[in-house]
Amino acid sequence: MNKFLLVAAGGAALFTVLYLVLRTNRAEPEFIVGVRSDKAGMMHDSGMKCFDLGVEKEVLSVFGERGVSHYASGIKVSPVGRDSFEYVRKNFLRWGKSGMSPCVVLYLSDKPGSSECQEAPALWSLYPPGEKALAAGEFTKKMVRDFKSAGVKIKLYSIGCETDYGVCGVFADTSCARGDARWMKGNIQNGAFKIIKAAADAVRENDSRAKIMLSLSRWYDVEGCADYFSAAKKSGIDADYAGLSFYPQSCYENGVSSPSIKNFIRSAEIISAKSGLPVIVTGASYPHSSSSGSSPDSLYPISETGQRDWLIDMLAACCESPSIKGFFYNSPEDYAGQGKDSALFSSKGEALAAMDAFGAFREPVMSAFEYAEKALLSVAAKDAAELNALMEQAGFLLRDGSIEEAKFKARLAEYKASE
Repeated sequence: MNKFLLVAAGGAALFTVLYLVLRTNRAEPEFIVGVRSDKAGMMHDSGMKCFDLGVEKEVLSVFGERGVSHYASGIKVSPVGRDSFEYVRKNFLRWGKSGMSPCVVLYLSDKPGSSECQEAPALWSLYPPGEKALAAGEFTKKMVRDFKSAGVKIKLYSIGCETDYGVCGVFADTSCARGDARWMKGNIQNGAFKIIKAAADAVRENDSRAKIMLSLSRWYDVEGCADYFSAAKKSGIDADYAGLSFYPQSCYENGVSSPSIKNFIRSAEIISAKSGLPVIVTGASYPHSSSSGSSPDSLYPISETGQRDWLIDMLAACCESPSIKGFFYNSPEDYAGQGKDSALFSSKGEALAAMDAFGAFREPVMSAFEYAEKALLSVAAKDAAELNALMEQAGFLLRDGSIEEAKFKARLAEYKASE
């Protein structure tokens, strides 16, 4: 380490100690650090390999060792193939010693649900909403009981996935219909709530310890989300959490919101306050590579370190918020599929820098300084002066109590050192 870095570290030491003491004296909230990993079983069965620090490991073992506490898998209605109950049960049993708690995303469909697709499962496709509700209740009751019989303790059930415009084929598939609140309530929401309530009741009646979550995608539509969760409660749906997904790389309607972490946290806190439900981030991700080349958030470049820093800050911001009780990163294992740009493994299956985030988010500022100091050890002499100046500024900011500014200044030094 060069002489400047030793001086900078020493100069910031007093404030750093105070900063760490203040954080240590605070009670750590109970916070879910999760991944949604639907393809882990398929990867295992097909012989795909994952490596962490050069050592070959089971993909879910990597997450458990890195600090992930919960992992979720989606379950479809069809009894055949990937995402079926039997497929998921086998995977939960396979990774039962990972140290992570299993969670379920109940599709109530034969396909993964999203705000743009909520098809009825083939077995129920001709049923009216009332009969779909009965079928959903029976399906869920059997699933919950079968998990308990197998010794699998499910901690959390998400009833549906991104059910903004309906569920199980009771769905508004045009923007015109979605914009008519009265039509939506009479033709979609009432029927969808009956289906969701039947499934939620089946969970509650057969596993009283499991928690129940609803799920929406349009976090930026604060009033719409708050109204949805409030209406769900009034309809008798006994939910414990309001689920919101957050993908900064996705396009949001008419530019209504900048997909920054601060904007998401602000929206989530308002939705929680208005609905009376604490929030869990049901699915989120950030790219380390992209064909478009444009960064979804200017604070975090599209790179391995940019992805790492986004995940550190997202986890830290969620954990700091009294309204948010958990976070799930979506498809971190999918390094060879459609989610490869946002996976937490390289195309060769090697764990990327973002895997550090599951531990580093507890001390994001200190982590930023450590990463920067490590990167500066290998810079060429011609670049040292500029980078030392950045680290000096970061040290001054830290000493003065400008914690966020110090963090981003140290990160800038690391990014430049890595160019």
